[in-house]
Amino acid sequence: MSKERKTPAVLGLDMGGTHTDAVLLRGGTLLASVKVPTNHQDLLVSTREALHALFESGAAFPADVSRATFGTTLAVNAVVQNACAPVGLLIGAGPGLDPGWFGLGGHAALVPGGVDHRGTEVAPPDREAIRRVVSGWREEGLAAFACVAKFSTRNPAHEDAMAEVIREVFSDGPEPVIALGHRLSGRLNFPRRIATAYWNAAVWTLHNRFADAVEASLKDMGIDAPAYLLKADGGAIPLSVSRERPVEALLSGPAASVMGMMALNTPIITTLIGEGGSGGALALSVADRVWMLENAVYSVISPEGCASILWKDAGKADEAAQRLKLTAWDALDLGIIERVISEKELGQSGFYTRLADRIEKELQVLMHQEDLLERRYARFRALGNPSAPPQPDHIHHTAR
Repeated sequence: MSKERKTPAVLGLDMGGTHTDAVLLRGGTLLASVKVPTNHQDLLVSTREALHALFESGAAFPADVSRATFGTTLAVNAVVQNACAPVGLLIGAGPGLDPGWFGLGGHAALVPGGVDHRGTEVAPPDREAIRRVVSGWREEGLAAFACVAKFSTRNPAHEDAMAEVIREVFSDGPEPVIALGHRLSGRLNFPRRIATAYWNAAVWTLHNRFADAVEASLKDMGIDAPAYLLKADGGAIPLSVSRERPVEALLSGPAASVMGMMALNTPIITTLIGEGGSGGALALSVADRVWMLENAVYSVISPEGCASILWKDAGKADEAAQRLKLTAWDALDLGIIERVISEKELGQSGFYTRLADRIEKELQVLMHQEDLLERRYARFRALGNPSAPPQPDHIHHTAR
C-alpha cells in the first residue's frame, strides 16, 4: 500500500430534499464525489447508494476513513413546507410575562403552577390538568411534546413533572417524543427556550430517521470512524448527541454550503440570472463578486415559505416578498451584490459576449489576489451593511 493510501481520508455526506451528495477528501484534496437522488420513503436507500458509489472509485478504502461529517436540509425543508410532526406544547405559567404570547403550533396549553426567578416553587404543577390535556392530544394523534417552564434552568422540577405525566399517559403505547427546555438551553430566555423545545420535538423523528440511515450505511461499509453532524454555527457535534438535539440540524445544510464555498481557494463570480433561492442561494453569496440580472430575484427562502413560517399562511406571500427585499436593486442597496445587469439586450448575442468578457476580466483581477479567501470572508461578513458605494455597472447601465 502506498504512503498516500495510508493517509487518513475524510468522508462527507449531505442529504438534501432532492439529492444526496457524498465526497472523499485526503489532505484537502478531493478524491471522489457522487450525487444520487434522495429517497424520502427510505433514506437508507440514498445513503447506501451514495457510499457504495463513492468507494467504487477505488480512491480510498472504507478502512481509510478517519472521520465522517454529515449535513442535511431535511429538517429545515420540513419546517419551510409545514411538514413537521404536530407538537403538543406545555408551557409552565409562573410569574411575569404572559406565556400565552409565545405559543407555537395548533396545540399549546398553559400549565398552572410555577417557580420564581430564584428557582423557588410558587405553586405546584397541576398534574391532573396536564393529564387531561395530553390525553386529549393523544386522541388527536399527537406523539411529540415540548415542555417549557419559566426559570426551569434554575429549577427543572416542573418540566420534569410534565414529562412524567406524558409518559404515564403513553404507558400502554409507543414511546412519545419529549423535548424539555432546560435540557436544550441553560439560558434564562424563556421565549427562546419555548421555540427551541418546540422545533426540537417537531423534527425529532425525521432527524432520527436520517441518523438511523447514516449509521446503518457506515456499518454496512465497514467504516468505524467518529461520525459528526455539522451545526448551523459551523461547528460539529457527535451524530449520537444530535439524536436528542435535532434542532441543531435545522440549518446544517446551509451552514455546510457557506463553509464549503468559504474554503474554495479559487476565484468565484456568481451571476444570478433568474430565481436564486434555498440553501444554494446562501452558498452563492459566498463569492468574490455577485452580479444579478435586473429582473432576477435572490432570497434564501421563497415568499410562500417565509409566509408559512412567520404567519402560518402562505397566502401572505406578497407581504413576505416585500419584507424579504429580494429584488436586484434591494440586494445592491444592502451590499449583497456588486452589479445589476441590464436586460435590455437579453437574448442577443452581444449581451452574452459582453457578459463573458466582463467575467473573464474580473477573474483575471481576482486570480492575482494573494489574500483571496480573507477578502471573501470580509465581504461575506459585511453583507447587509455596506460601507462603500456600489461599483458601477460596466456591462449595461439601468436607470432606476
